[in-house]
Amino acid sequence: HLYSTKQPRGGPIATSVEVGNAAAFRMMGPVAARVPDIAYDSTIAMRSETYTDSVTFTVPVIARDRRARTLLLDVSYQACTVRYCTPPTATRLSLPVASPLPSSINRQ
Repeated sequence: HLYSTKQPRGGPIATSVEVGNAAAFRMMGPVAARVPDIAYDSTIAMRSETYTDSVTFTVPVIARDRRARTLLLDVSYQACTVRYCTPPTATRLSLPVASPLPSSINRQ
């Protein structure tokens, strides 16, 4: 399973998503996902918020630069099974941006 963005501190790390190229894009709000499974996890001796199998995260961003053609997202996460946890992992996603961006983007 994968831990939610609101996983309490003191155990496995919460999933986080940040804009990697902040000069070109910025977050417009919190990362959204379906409600996680919430239960006490005896392996880590604390309450956990997890997703099993798969989950989709929605990341609201807006362009600061209309010419930007690549959005970089830095994602940190940790996955566990009932027996062990993987080390925390950080991944940079590089996502193409549709062209051209609307001119109204620079007004915000």
